[in-house]
Amino acid sequence: MIAIGPGSPAQPLHRDQWCFDFFAFPDDVEVELSTMWALTDFTTATGATRVLPGSHRESDDALADEHRAVRAQMRPGSVLLYSGRTIHGGGANTSDEVRLGLNADYTLGWLRQEENQYLSVPPDVARTLPEPMRDLIGYTLGAYALGYVDDVRHPRDVLDGTTRPVSFGN
Repeated sequence: MIAIGPGSPAQPLHRDQWCFDFFAFPDDVEVELSTMWALTDFTTATGATRVLPGSHRESDDALADEHRAVRAQMRPGSVLLYSGRTIHGGGANTSDEVRLGLNADYTLGWLRQEENQYLSVPPDVARTLPEPMRDLIGYTLGAYALGYVDDVRHPRDVLDGTTRPVSFGN
């Protein structure tokens, strides 16, 4: 969730994939697909996201081109879909309202997630979630050797106190 409150300044322009700053990805590699779901009105006054169209194909020098930014003005329920390479940033909120959005990013499976769900959703809370939601926040295997615990234990076993054989397709 991203809340831009009244009087908040504009967010600096950036690329979402910069959170993976340990590696300079080649320009033709897309590592992330980002979404911003409007939960309230996104207007110029409430801080609608500023986007530089075409910047996913440009160098970082395009950061200086703030004048090219367009505002993603959206009604609640609308979604902005953009590449992790797209230069963007939340706008300044000059209104008396909070701009509230849900940001969900989809990344290549071998990249670490931005937020550590295991700490932000503790096991006692995760145990109460439906299994598909647990899977979504990481309590599943991506493949045989991706996401296991200890000696190739399934993450669900840690939550449920059960033991299941780990195999391909599990």
